[in-house]
Parts: sequence; C-alpha cells; structure tokens
Amino acid sequence: MRSPITPEELFRKLTIRSLRAFDQVSEHGSTIKAAEALSLSQSAVTKSIQALEIALGMQLFVRTNHGMIPTEYAGILKQRVKLLLADFRDLANETNSFLIGDSGQVAVGTLISASLRLLPLSISILEKSAPRISVSVEEGTVEQLFPLLMSGQLAVIVGRVSYSSYSPYLWMREGLVKSEALLDEVLCFVTGKHHPLVDEKAVSLKSLCAYRWILPSAPSPTRGLVEKMFLDANLDFPRHATESLSLLSNLGLLLNSEAIAVLPSTPALEFRRLGLVHILPMERPIVFGKIGYSTHIDRPLTPAAKRFIESLREAADVVRQERVPF
Repeated sequence: MRSPITPEELFRKLTIRSLRAFDQVSEHGSTIKAAEALSLSQSAVTKSIQALEIALGMQLFVRTNHGMIPTEYAGILKQRVKLLLADFRDLANETNSFLIGDSGQVAVGTLISASLRLLPLSISILEKSAPRISVSVEEGTVEQLFPLLMSGQLAVIVGRVSYSSYSPYLWMREGLVKSEALLDEVLCFVTGKHHPLVDEKAVSLKSLCAYRWILPSAPSPTRGLVEKMFLDANLDFPRHATESLSLLSNLGLLLNSEAIAVLPSTPALEFRRLGLVHILPMERPIVFGKIGYSTHIDRPLTPAAKRFIESLREAADVVRQERVPF
C-alpha cells in the first residue's frame, strides 16, 4: 500500500498543462478533441495525462474503442480541477483589468425571467461604458445554472432570487449564495393575438382550463406557483400542457396555436410591446418574487463582474420605469 500523498508532492509534480489536458479530455472523452481544443498535438495531450496518472498514482481514464471513459477517481478530480482553472481565469481577468483598465470577461447565467429584457439591456449599457469587457451568457434552469456558479464556471446568475431558507437546493440551505433583489416580479397569462379570449375584459381561471397550456417542468418555481393557484381555486391542474423553458419556442407556440403560457411580466410586456402577444386580464396577478442577481459568497468578484453588476442595477432602474399596467 502506497503512503498517503502530501500537498508538497502535488505542488512538485502537478502542472497546469497536465490539469488542462485532463479537463479537456474529461469534457470531450477524446484526446483528439482535447488536443484540438488546446491547440496541442494528440501525443502531447496523451503524455500529459500519463504524467498526471503517474504523479497521482491513479488511473484516470479507461481507454476504449469508443473513447476515454473517466474512472471514479477522475470524477472527484474533475470538480477540483474546474475550480482551480476558474481561479486562473479570474486571475487573468483581474491582471488584465489592472494593466489595461476596464477589460476582462464575465460569464453570466440567466433564468427565463431575465433573459429577454433585463439581461440584454444590462449588456447594452455595459458595452457603452466598458466596451473591452466581454460577456458570455448561459441560459438554463436553476438546477442547471447554480452548479456552474458553485464550480466557478459562472460569475453571476441573473433571475429570480427569492428562495426561502427551506429551499430544496443545497447551495441555498448552506448559505453558499448571496443575492441582491432589483425588481419585484409577477406572472402573467399570455396568448397569441388571435386567441378567442383577447377581447374579454376579465378572465377567470376556470375559463382557461379548456385550453392547452405552456408550462415549465417541475420543480421550477413558476410551475409550483401555478400548481398552487389551481389548488387554491379547487380546480384540476391542466392535463394538456407543453413543458418548455425556451422563450423562442413558447413564442412560436403562442403564435401558431390557442395555447396559454405563463411568463414573468418583464418578458411578457416586452413581447406585447413588440405586438406579438396578448396579456390576459386576470383578477389578480401571481406574485413571482424578486428578480436580481446571485453570486458565490466565497468567490471574490472580478472588476469586470463588478462593472457588469453596476450595469445590471442601471438596467433594472430602466425596466422599472418602463412598466405599464397590464
């Protein structure tokens, strides 16, 4: 049995080159694709993986005809390497900001509630004030985006921030995320302009039950709020529903059917401003919660990320002033 490995051994034996090779082979399952991503030769990537396996005394991949299959230990190592490489990216961004000023890159995650108006407007404001800062955007669900924030692959997530202390999400319960609310948000019921209900002055929930619905899949916060609304009204939850979190797909369904979608008011009002949809006049809106941004509580923000958040606050002020009655 080999003696336990020490941090000093890792400092001596591990190289950033070998860790980057490991990261890319893990992502692609192939030394050829990893070599292309790193602009290296396949043999250089293979040698880096072999050197890493020798340094750690562990096999990292099983070589098969179908690619490189990670071992159980490789799954553990992958998360640590992701965090380490994220720190190096942050260091590069901070160094560039210091040397050049107002430059760098910000990786942003966006939930559907912010993706149509708040986020695009904040990026537009940022481009005018700091054109050398580039922004990459990843759209997804809470379950998809927050693990990326935890691993350092995202710096900021924009969207709903009002989650209770009894949240089902581990990162919320353990206090790993800090958030700032920027806007209050409600949910709207939205149809295409051709829908039979567009001329109605008031619409009851019961009258909507006969139509097909477009809803996010469980366990999204929006889905939970809609389910509770039907339960409180003693109505059966719609059985005919299309589950979708894609704004473009939802819009296409609204334009080509008599479906009803549930959207946060900010994207719903933007679609209405463009003449694409109708917002149904319900008795009272559903309170969705607060819209803002979230960051990792222990990960310092780069200067570029701080500039992005400043632009986000400015965009929220504009959105608040734009709002009109439904």
